[in-house]
Amino acid sequence: MKKLILLILFLVSCNNNSDLKPQVIAYYAGDEKSIDEFDLNGVDQIIYSFLHLKENKLAIDDIKDSLTLVNIVNQKKSYPKLKVLVSLGGWGGCETCSELLNFQFSLSSFENLITGKPIVNLNNQKLRQSLENKNYVLSSFDRKNKLNHKYYFEPITFNLIKQVVTDNKQSSLTIEYDNFKAIDKNILPQKVIIIAQSKGKELKISLNSKVRRINEEISFPFKIPSGYKKIQL
Repeated sequence: MKKLILLILFLVSCNNNSDLKPQVIAYYAGDEKSIDEFDLNGVDQIIYSFLHLKENKLAIDDIKDSLTLVNIVNQKKSYPKLKVLVSLGGWGGCETCSELLNFQFSLSSFENLITGKPIVNLNNQKLRQSLENKNYVLSSFDRKNKLNHKYYFEPITFNLIKQVVTDNKQSSLTIEYDNFKAIDKNILPQKVIIIAQSKGKELKISLNSKVRRINEEISFPFKIPSGYKKIQL
């Protein structure tokens, strides 16, 4: 039996409503050899999502995963235009991210991190208000986890421009936001900088967003390549 799951996703890059350029993205979760059995005609990109973080570097856990990734890249010999992407995750997700970034992330808190929202629910916090460098600041202390939270808001737009989480062990997580853009009545940062400091070491991650539209249904004609089966996500 093939140990293989292949999901067909769609990435639409467009400058206006008439400039649709659909991309077919496949997610591969099989072994080293199964990829050879698939017809990748019509597939633009393929993602292998079984890398993990070790300290501050991307790493592959074992030789089997390494060989699988090598053979995925080898598909470019038969499909020269195929792009191969790697990402963090696997079935367990990024299990080391919380430790690395000094914060216990849930899916919602991670979503808030990249969309310029407080990573904790402020309604559950006892907040103190202050003013720093002409910015409004809300501060709170998480007694359960012994964490200090500070949120910096721009005084005119009230956009969240920075949030900082520190503990009593000189570890900190700082997220800075810039280049805000209005998208479908939502104000989203187009640039996010994440800085994690712990035990004298620093990890810095810079994210640049190119989101143009959200919560919009997009349909276009597409024929599923042979060897694939349509699934409902």
